[in-house]
Amino acid sequence: MTSTKITVVFCCIGCRAGYQAQQYRPPVQCFGSFKCQVCRNEVYSWHGGYDYIDWMAIEILPVRRKDVTKKATN
Repeated sequence: MTSTKITVVFCCIGCRAGYQAQQYRPPVQCFGSFKCQVCRNEVYSWHGGYDYIDWMAIEILPVRRKDVTKKATN
């Protein structure tokens, strides 16, 4: 049986580099971690029922403060 893959987005807390990975549920529990390609900080670590593959750098656009304030008041 093929497991469904879901695209998950992560942001490095060290340098704000963006990444996406495919999350899926393997037949056995998995563990691992992914380090930022820019600053080498750990972006995400996991242990349990999900695994993450196909990590890829993506562009994360900055959020304008005005947009955040406007959404919070609506």
